[in-house]
Amino acid sequence: MTKKIRLGILEDVGVIRSTLTDFFENDSEFELSITASDAEEVLEYDDIPLLDQLLCDISLPGKSGIELAWMLKTKYPHLQIIMFTVFKDDDKIFDAIRAGADGYLLKSASLVELRKALLDVAAGGSAMSPAIARRVMDFFKPTSALPASGVESLTEQEKQIVRHILDGHNNRVIADLMCISIDTIKYHIKKIYKKLQVNSRYELERTSPRNLFSS
Repeated sequence: MTKKIRLGILEDVGVIRSTLTDFFENDSEFELSITASDAEEVLEYDDIPLLDQLLCDISLPGKSGIELAWMLKTKYPHLQIIMFTVFKDDDKIFDAIRAGADGYLLKSASLVELRKALLDVAAGGSAMSPAIARRVMDFFKPTSALPASGVESLTEQEKQIVRHILDGHNNRVIADLMCISIDTIKYHIKKIYKKLQVNSRYELERTSPRNLFSS
């Protein structure tokens, strides 16, 4: 008898969670072991080590799905985590990949497409919605250097923020280091992206020699 895939579902929207639960509870390939509405609830389960896969939303109350992925992948590297989200911006995609996600699917995917993706991951593959795969491919295409005028127009505070980004700090850490609010950091980052003509911190990292932002 073929072993069933032990699946967990983390989704904070009740209607979506119920739809996913009903679908996979009646699927002979899966054994639904965990359903939860936030990361903290997932961490309360004792049988996380027994899970094969976790279908994980990103935007959650409390810890985000990406934060949870970092925690679980560190402790349970065998666990396959597939992000299931509405987000298709570069920062979320590459944060998820860095956290060890085995797949990244948009909620526009049908249940049949979702099921196939989970089976592909279980078979050793990876899964991405076509729009996400396209963004990942575009990311690795050659890019032009940052515009000199954009770099010159940065304020000293903005250059400091860029240096923190290049050091790998997230927005919360940067806010703490600079003793300003996280909303202020996000506002400045939007201005930085516009001046430097980039769309994400990963594009910024690829095109930014650190010496351009020295004090």
